[in-house]
Amino acid sequence: MSKTEESKERTLFSERAEPDRPGGFHGVRQPMEPDPAVPVPGGEPATDAALAQGVERALGADGRLEDEQIAVRVSGGVVEMDGAVALEFQRTLADGIARSVPGVLSVQNRLAVAEQ
Repeated sequence: MSKTEESKERTLFSERAEPDRPGGFHGVRQPMEPDPAVPVPGGEPATDAALAQGVERALGADGRLEDEQIAVRVSGGVVEMDGAVALEFQRTLADGIARSVPGVLSVQNRLAVAEQ
């Protein structure tokens, strides 16, 4: 190893390091608040009604979910889905589609898989 390589020391800081430990610190404290809804193209955050329509439209546009009965409610950017689907992959698919709608903060997926 050359002298320049030896003099380069890589320092990593850890938030789990003890405060009295050399180079350690307590870490950064930040409030845990949800991010605001992603603004729609007009610049304003999407309303809950607009988000519900967007999620329903997105679910209906996917041919793999067109015959399924999925109830969508939105409150504060949080989507709640109730109902039943025929297959497990449809439950996961519906969750992914709902999360992809701009403005959705989180999804509570309460869809049941129908027994066959």
